[in-house]
Amino acid sequence: MVLKPVDGSGGYGLVVGDQASDEQLERLRQQVLGDPRGWIAQRIVRISTCPTLVGSGQLAPRHVDLRPFAVNDGENIFVLPGGLTRVALPEGSLVVNSSQGGGSKDTWVVAEPDELMYVPPERPTPRLTRVLAAVPARVHSPTTHDERMRQQENQQQQSHVRICNAFSGIRPDTPSFSRLHLRTRCRSGHRIMLSRIAESYFWIGRYLERAEATSRLLAEHHQLMVEERTVPEELAAAVLLDALSLPPQAASSAGDLVSAVVGTSVDPATISGAITMARENARGVRESLSADVFEALNAAHLAGISGPMVATSPAYALYRVVERLAVVVGQVDWTVPRDEGYLFLSLGRSLERLDMVSRVLAVRHDQLWPEGGPVATLRAAAALNAFLRTQHPMTGDEARKFLLLDGDFPRSMRVSASTAEEAVRGLAARGASDGGDLLREVGLMRSQLEYAVDPTPDEVDALVELVQQASARASDVVAQAFFRPVGTIVWSN
Repeated sequence: MVLKPVDGSGGYGLVVGDQASDEQLERLRQQVLGDPRGWIAQRIVRISTCPTLVGSGQLAPRHVDLRPFAVNDGENIFVLPGGLTRVALPEGSLVVNSSQGGGSKDTWVVAEPDELMYVPPERPTPRLTRVLAAVPARVHSPTTHDERMRQQENQQQQSHVRICNAFSGIRPDTPSFSRLHLRTRCRSGHRIMLSRIAESYFWIGRYLERAEATSRLLAEHHQLMVEERTVPEELAAAVLLDALSLPPQAASSAGDLVSAVVGTSVDPATISGAITMARENARGVRESLSADVFEALNAAHLAGISGPMVATSPAYALYRVVERLAVVVGQVDWTVPRDEGYLFLSLGRSLERLDMVSRVLAVRHDQLWPEGGPVATLRAAAALNAFLRTQHPMTGDEARKFLLLDGDFPRSMRVSASTAEEAVRGLAARGASDGGDLLREVGLMRSQLEYAVDPTPDEVDALVELVQQASARASDVVAQAFFRPVGTIVWSN
């Protein structure tokens, strides 16, 4: 057997059982017993050998493997001409990684020239948003990890060379530049991560915030439905489903509403779907995401939200989800370096928070349930205690103004807009810039909230709508500037 760390790469930590000493095996045994989830085992693959020129100037057999490169443009899969042949230079070694002393050999492809070129057909760039009737559109990343990777494979090929130092001083019309159509503007000396990794971090932030905020909102809304039966269940369910951009016919009772909003793993607009998509995006960045974050997120995904507890005590089950997600967010704050990945995650979380707070306010609990509605609105945004400290009267208008404009509460729309602007400025300082469109969008949004002076209830409603639309535009700008390929790579011999 071959054992290696689950978060390892480059052959580091790998142990080939039949080549290890008794001392190595015993040490490995203790490590596996101490952290069994941190290791993966597989059968030994006896790879081929090839005559290789070794240090003594003689030919000797050494193990090799061939790594072809297949490109998926979303519609077709084609293999590039050539490949990488890696060789394990130490005698008897099966580890071909260059970091472990491996090397490479020339790879010859015998074929006619016409057989070596494939030009993928042009196709329109897929959009990330879907429009639902008259309600604000929800934004989703590609549906599954596999689909997401298929859509981004071409972009990943481009992004492998997105290192600013290598392109400093190169004109856009030179072959080495135009062939790959680099889209992120960089300052010399800054290294920009792969765009697929940046996109994954962005969506991890969005889906974590969506799952947590939707869980709180559903718990409080359901509680009002069963405790204050002054509003018909069908109407109360339709109001929440409309605010969350879910099909209004999905529920006509409190129990149906819980089932519809908890949803399944295939719908990113639901709680289960958002948690699943956060995990799927995390799977795509395992090499750069801390093991603590992934394990906490994986635990939240595996725990799910199902079983009899959801039917008998939805609020309890939903707040258990909130607690598990709080662990994930805590691990992010404790273990993720403050680099480009964290900035994209923070930007995604802030934009989703702006969207979710606007959806909480769109429910208008204070109009449906005048007595308990304002408290439910604040609790749905985890803002009740912070609001009580202001000593403002407990009214719907005051609660809405607090969630919109308070400068100290971290979930208010004003603070969320400021956090988004800070993330954009941090990215620009590291060389990731779209020319200023994104900064203008979030900066204008933040300034409109910061300089709003004692707005009337109608002005609060207008500002909420304005900010929700601005956050949706900002999300589109992020996707256009950093995540979408700008052309098709044409490979030829």
